[in-house]
Order: sequence, then C-alpha cells, then structure tokens
Amino acid sequence: MQKKIDFIGRLFKLSHCNEELLSFLIDEKLINDFERSALKDDPDHPKFFYNLLERLKKDDKLTLLDYEWMILPIERLKLTLVTERNMREFLYNF
Repeated sequence: MQKKIDFIGRLFKLSHCNEELLSFLIDEKLINDFERSALKDDPDHPKFFYNLLERLKKDDKLTLLDYEWMILPIERLKLTLVTERNMREFLYNF
C-alpha cells in the first residue's frame, strides 16, 4: 500500500498530472462533488488518490488499475486507468 502511495506522490511531483487525473475522473463521472471537495481539504493528496482509485477498482468502476514504476536505468512511472468507456495513461519519462 505505502509503495503505491509513494508512487502516486512521485508521479505528481515529477509530472504534475494531479489535475489531469482529477479531470479524467470527473469526465468519466467516477468522482462526485463531495469527493472533489474532500480532496481540497485533504493535505495528503497521494493517499487520497490511492484510496479513491482502489475503491473505484473494488467497486468495478475501473476495469484496470495498473502502477508501473521502473527505477533503473532511468526512473519511469506509468499509471494506467481503464474504464468501460476510456483508457488513460499518466506518464513520466516514457
């Protein structure tokens, strides 16, 4: 669990894709207004997104949730989300 939270934190720090990820979840209607406002109040954004993504996967709203973190020889990060309608990858250094 902690490695996935660290992964999300690192991805946000390096690629600044947190707004993109939030927009994707809103566009796919996977996040409601209450969760969106809770995000603004939560100081730990990576942990919030981890819990949200894992819940969506558990509720079968995400067909695929994949974390890929390669450190050597070059650090690369890829978060893959697949819904019934779309697929989206959030990348750093690919």
